[in-house]
Amino acid sequence: MVKSVMRVLVGLVALLFIVTFFCYIQHIDCRYRTKLNKKLELPGGYASYFEIREMTLDNKRVEKEQPWLIKMVRKLPPQYYGVLMPAAFFYSLPSERVPGKGVLTVRGIIVIGTNEAVDLRSRGYRIGLYCDGVLISNSISTTGNEEDDAVTFFSVRANEVPLDIEEVQFRVLDQDFNVLRKVDLTPDWEAIHHNSFNYYIPGYRGIMQHLKGYYNPAENATHFIFLCCDNKYGEAEEFILPQVREDFPWKNLRHFHTADFQQCVLYDRWPYYKKQHMGFKDVFAVRIGYKKHPDEKELGHQYLYLISTEKGWEIIDVSPLKVSGIPTKT
Repeated sequence: MVKSVMRVLVGLVALLFIVTFFCYIQHIDCRYRTKLNKKLELPGGYASYFEIREMTLDNKRVEKEQPWLIKMVRKLPPQYYGVLMPAAFFYSLPSERVPGKGVLTVRGIIVIGTNEAVDLRSRGYRIGLYCDGVLISNSISTTGNEEDDAVTFFSVRANEVPLDIEEVQFRVLDQDFNVLRKVDLTPDWEAIHHNSFNYYIPGYRGIMQHLKGYYNPAENATHFIFLCCDNKYGEAEEFILPQVREDFPWKNLRHFHTADFQQCVLYDRWPYYKKQHMGFKDVFAVRIGYKKHPDEKELGHQYLYLISTEKGWEIIDVSPLKVSGIPTKT
């Protein structure tokens, strides 16, 4: 009897392992990325900084109804979402890929210098993606922080392009569709293999940095801080611009060895634009705030300063920690 029960349990564990491995494989995907460093000046001096950072191509998937497992979890009280929703997504198979079709996205940065929301149309501008003179982009989105000199990220998406697309043109137009600026973007794809559940597997921070670190300076700043928290200063040094490594102010990071700042929570992490810092032009300062718990008051904050290079966003400086002060902008 005991042996029969053990066989059943072993069989169930083996079945669960097989199903889990199958679902994990199904969620593996590949993103193709071309790194760009295309800075533009908009007519009229509207933006103090405008740059196209990257172009990505993802497999297009068939739209389908929400899986029954996710629907079931949504009917439960919200306090169960954090535990059960990731499992529901994991064991719900993703939709099928559309053969030969992809989703093309061009991402970039705009800084307008004031705390106004970035609304290109209200300023008389339109942006879009073109192929062979035909508009192919379907949507434009922006994510910003309404403070002076805060960065706004934009993304322009074409929801159905051939996977073998050879050239795209990024255009800035006026309200009458006259072309004000245009940039030809030629793909030079780098394959990035990732899984939909990177947040739930070991090493996810490195994967997220690889996926987003070229586009957003805050990703590199955050990953750098995590490496310092983990006492991995050798790896952290790789994110510092080589010519400033010898004089880099590591002393401004020694608070990670105190009890208050061990295993603390990072928040804020939004980049701001500075025309100059330490003799470097077009510098981005990322504010890093520290808390013991998301609901508690801030322990302190500091800024990491980054510049754009061919390698990506590299750190040139870090400010001293400001302990328990009122958050201020650098």
